Amino acid sequence: MSVAVAVLLLSAVFWIMPDGLRLTPHAVAAPPPLQGYTIAVIADLHAGASFIDEGKLDAIVRQTNAANPDLVLLAGDFSGGMQADIIAAHLSRLEARLGVYAVLGAGDVPQDDEAPMIGPALEKVGIYVLGGSYIVLGTARGPVILTWLGEGRPIRLPPGGTVLCLAAAVPDLANVPARCALTISGPPHGDQLALPFLRAAPVRRDGGRTLFVSPGIGGATLSARLDTPEISLLKIQ
Repeated sequence: MSVAVAVLLLSAVFWIMPDGLRLTPHAVAAPPPLQGYTIAVIADLHAGASFIDEGKLDAIVRQTNAANPDLVLLAGDFSGGMQADIIAAHLSRLEARLGVYAVLGAGDVPQDDEAPMIGPALEKVGIYVLGGSYIVLGTARGPVILTWLGEGRPIRLPPGGTVLCLAAAVPDLANVPARCALTISGPPHGDQLALPFLRAAPVRRDGGRTLFVSPGIGGATLSARLDTPEISLLKIQ
């Protein structure tokens, strides 16, 4: 491999790819109450890390709103060093008819007791944070129960309705509760450094359950990526 080719590859991984942004549509099957709806998924934001400055947050919000989604889901790992209230202020401009909802990732728990927490900051600007809770969304074809899927004790849900589960970490689909008709999560740590053709498909199915894994925005290692940061737009069929 020549020096010029090596330099080009390193530039792509550490600069060209992580500096980009795309909105990618995905066709996903789900029960009738969700069919016909679009869901925008923003995961692994890591705001404040390399290439994820306030301008990038504004671009994410613009592209998401331009897609006119019915629902926006934020799948954890918000901070890469940016202050919580600044992140929340930018994300407060997201718009969706059914609302904007979030779950927190492992990296969203502050190590410093004095550090502001992203959860309260998001809720202060009107973004509902799911954590040991659920919310019922009304659709033309019936209720959708949106809930957090994480470690620990299962959440007691009301009977009936189609259950949509949101997770920050990729769950083992075989262990996802049977009531989760569709589960949406952020990517595994380090997945952005895997060769795209070696990654698992973003849409995975097991029996009557479906899992969608968003490639996400940020990068865990020096913000390097082998793909372009993605806002995922799920078109439910």
